[in-house]
Amino acid sequence: MPAPDRSKFHSELLRWYEENKREMPWRRTRDPYRIWISEILLQQTRVDTVRARYESFLERFPTVRHLAEARIAEVLLAWQGLGYYGRARNLHRAARLITQQYSGEIPQDPVTLQRLPGIGLYTARAIASIAFGKDVAVLDGNVMRVLCRVFRLQGDPRTTAARSRLQALADELLPKGKASTFNQAMMELGALVCRPARPLCSDCPLSPVCQAFRKKQVHAFPKKTPRKPSPTRLRVVAAVFHRSRILFVHRPPEGLLGGLWELPGLYVNGGDTQDGFEKLKEMLRKVATLEAVSTREPFSVDHVYTHFREHLQVISCRGRPVASSCAMRQAEPFFQWIHPTQLSHFALTGASRKILGQVLS
Repeated sequence: MPAPDRSKFHSELLRWYEENKREMPWRRTRDPYRIWISEILLQQTRVDTVRARYESFLERFPTVRHLAEARIAEVLLAWQGLGYYGRARNLHRAARLITQQYSGEIPQDPVTLQRLPGIGLYTARAIASIAFGKDVAVLDGNVMRVLCRVFRLQGDPRTTAARSRLQALADELLPKGKASTFNQAMMELGALVCRPARPLCSDCPLSPVCQAFRKKQVHAFPKKTPRKPSPTRLRVVAAVFHRSRILFVHRPPEGLLGGLWELPGLYVNGGDTQDGFEKLKEMLRKVATLEAVSTREPFSVDHVYTHFREHLQVISCRGRPVASSCAMRQAEPFFQWIHPTQLSHFALTGASRKILGQVLS
């Protein structure tokens, strides 16, 4: 980009940002902890959702030490409904490492930040630039879209080669000493104006230097290779009641939805739900004798994850415990009977909350 165009790029972008930026609670602070929490919350989550949960999370865990000293079950419960629970587990691990290795002080160096669980290149640079004023450029989906259109960059930005090229371009464009404002301005422009669909080019401060706009090809960028459709997994689930309590199982601490509670269920191969229910009943016999299984057809619930969909077939029934509470806690997996009034104390999977919404109504 010629020097005059680059100067115009910077001045017009930063002027637009000052006049149009949204009011966000995390923009009113330079506290590295609060900025770190906002960046993790904003990963794969809508801004409006984060805005509604940000302050309550910080009230529960106001400092790195509060977060580090909390039990993981408390963190998962505070995270409930935000999805991508690996973020919460990594946040908890990182808080403990910061407390143990850095005396509770969040590192300023982006390379050091990347060594912490859950902090990748983008998040490390966002924290370093916004909280500490480091001259490093960020590259998220919004920034990639702006750059692809302004420079008419070919190639799918999701590929490693394209991302590397885009990061180098973002680094080159970064005005020294203004990284915090510049990075936030680029992200805000992509979110509000240079949108994936229906971009507001007439309102864009960069339209005079945007090559895609000049050639009327804005909708052709970024180039993207079509994704394969998400696979669907079939799962059978049992809602088992005993004296108004419901049987739940605790998921292993690692992996998908690690540490959350859910209604007992099994994945089914080959689409044979009847065989699946028989195997599920067999699994449950070590903790409960199933009685009065509903004779009506199982009802269906669909739930979407990042890389696959779940189609759940659900039966409801009564069950009689055959194991003591102590034995159930020692079982693998770990089962527990929970009264509906106590569910607010447990972090449940989204699919189980959907099922309970139907069963309890």
